[in-house]
Amino acid sequence: MKKICDFIARWMGVMVLLVAALALAVPASFAWIDTWAINPMLGVIMFGMGLTLSPQDFRIVLSRPKDILVGCLAQFTVMPLLAFCLAWAFMLPKELALGVILVGCCPGGTASNVITYLAKGDLALSVGMTATSTLLAPVLTPLLVWLMAGTMVDVDTLSMLMSIVYVVIAPIVCGLLCQRFLSGVTKRVVPYLPAFSSIVIALVVGIVVSHNADRLLGGGLLIIIVVMAHNLLGLSIGFLIGRLLRLPKTKCVAVSIEVGMQNSGLASSLAVLHFAAYPLATIPGAVFSVWHNISGALVAKLYQRKLFCEISPFTYWLSMEKEILKRHVQDMLRKTQFAKNRTEESLPIVVYRHNSLIRRRLGNVNMQLQENKATNLALAVKHINGLMIRPCETFSVWKLIGRTTKRKGYKEGLTIAKGKPSQGIGGGMCQLSNLIHWLVLHSELTITEHHHHDGLDLFPDFGRQIPFGTGTSISYNYIDYRFRNDTKNTYQLRLWTDEEYLCGELRATEQQPHTFHIHAENEFFSRENGVVYRNGEVYRDIIDRVSGQRLESQLIRTNHARVMYDCPPSIIIKEE
Repeated sequence: MKKICDFIARWMGVMVLLVAALALAVPASFAWIDTWAINPMLGVIMFGMGLTLSPQDFRIVLSRPKDILVGCLAQFTVMPLLAFCLAWAFMLPKELALGVILVGCCPGGTASNVITYLAKGDLALSVGMTATSTLLAPVLTPLLVWLMAGTMVDVDTLSMLMSIVYVVIAPIVCGLLCQRFLSGVTKRVVPYLPAFSSIVIALVVGIVVSHNADRLLGGGLLIIIVVMAHNLLGLSIGFLIGRLLRLPKTKCVAVSIEVGMQNSGLASSLAVLHFAAYPLATIPGAVFSVWHNISGALVAKLYQRKLFCEISPFTYWLSMEKEILKRHVQDMLRKTQFAKNRTEESLPIVVYRHNSLIRRRLGNVNMQLQENKATNLALAVKHINGLMIRPCETFSVWKLIGRTTKRKGYKEGLTIAKGKPSQGIGGGMCQLSNLIHWLVLHSELTITEHHHHDGLDLFPDFGRQIPFGTGTSISYNYIDYRFRNDTKNTYQLRLWTDEEYLCGELRATEQQPHTFHIHAENEFFSRENGVVYRNGEVYRDIIDRVSGQRLESQLIRTNHARVMYDCPPSIIIKEE
C-alpha cells in the first residue's frame, strides 16, 4: 500500500493533468459533483497539513526569521503584482482578471514542499514559509484582492477572511490538535497523506474544469498563456531574489518554488464562494492547479542539475573570477573611502584585546595544514598591523591583504568548500577575520559586511573561548569582512603572531562611552529528522562605562547549525 501511495505522490502532476483532460473532454465525469464540495475538500487537505506540521516547523520561523521574512515578502508582493500586471498587459476580461488576481494573492501551496524536496532545496525553509504564509493568508489575501481588484468588482474582505479561517486555519488547528492528543493514530496516517492530498487536489481540479469546460474550450488558450507566464515568472523572480540576497542555492530553490507555486485550489474556492456572479473567475485557479504541478516537476529536475560553477574546475575558476571582477567594479562605482594608512606608533587607548590559538585540533584535519596556516597568518597580519581607521573610513580584509598566492609565500591551509573541510593556497584567513570581528564587536564601529558558514557546525569545540556563531567566512574578494567608522574617534588595529597565538588589539584615540559584553544563551543540541543541530542565541550587551548599567541587549545571532561531525557521548541531544 505504501508503494502505491509513494507512486501516486510522485506522479501527482501527471495525475492532475489526466484528470483535467478527462474533465475537459467528458465534463459529465465530474460535473455531478457540485462546486460546494470544493471547500470541504480543501479543508481535508489543510487538515492533513496540520497533521504533518510539528513544533519544529514553527521553531524554524523563530530561529530563521530573516529567511522566512524574505520568502513571505516575496510571496505576497511578487505574485500579486505579477497577476495585476499580466491581467493589464493581456487586457483580460474582468472575470478572468479577477481569477488571476485571486491566484496571485493566495498563500503558497502544500505541493511546494514536495517539489522543494525533489529539487533538493531547503525543505525546512519551504515548510516554514508555507506555514507562515498560510497563517497570514486570512488577513493578507482579502486585503490584497481588495487592493488589486477592488476597482473592478465588489470585494467583501471580511467575508473572505472568515472563509479562509474556516477552510484553511481551522482544519490546520484541528490537525495540530489531533497530532498532539492522538499521536499514535497520526503517525500511522501521515505516510499516506501525500497520496491522499494528491487525489483530493486532482478531484478539485476535475470539478472546476468540468463545470467550466465550455468556457475553457471557447477561450482557454489566452488564460493558459497568462497562467503559465504567471507561474514561470514567479519561479524565476523568486530564485533571482535569493541570488541577489546571496542566499545559498538550497535556499534560493526553496524561495523560488514557494513564490511560484500557489494554493490555487483556495483561489477557485474563493471564486465560487464570493464571486458567483463571475463564473469565469474559477478558471485561472483550475488551470494553475494543473500547470504548476507540471512546471514544478520540471523545475525540480532543473534545480537538481549542477550550477555552471559546479560543472568542472575550469567553470568554477571562471565563476570565481567573474565574482572577483564584479566586486572590483562595485567598489570603483561606489567610491568607498577605504582605510589604508598604517603607522608603527600605537594609539593610547586599548579598546579590547584578544589572542586566538593558531594550532587547534579540528576533528581529523591534517595538522600540517595548521602549520601552514601559521605561515599564512604571519604574512597576512603584516598588511593590517598598525592600520588607522579614521572617521568615515571603511575597513576591508581583502583590500589590505590582496590575493593570497603561492608566489607571495602563502601555503596550502584549511579552507571550507561546499560545507566541507578542504584545502587551498592561503587557507586559514577566516581565523584572522574571526579575530578582527571579535574585536569590532567590542567597539562602536559599524559592521557593513559579515558572512557565516551557511548554518554549519563544522568542528567539535577545542578550547573554545568565544560563543559559537560569532565566526566569519571570507573568500577573495567577493566574500569579504568589512566595517565602517561612523564615530568621531580614530581606531587602530594591532595584529601579530607568536609561536602559539594570533594576537590582536583594537586601539583608539579616545575612550569609548560604552563597554560591550558578548555572551550566548539557550544553547542546546537537537536531533531533527535524524539530523543533529546546534542551537542558541548570541547577545551583545551595551554597558555604560561610567555607571556600569546595562543599557541594551542586542540579539546579534540565532544559531540553528547542522552538526557536521560525530557528537561525543558527553553532548546531550534533545530529541525533537
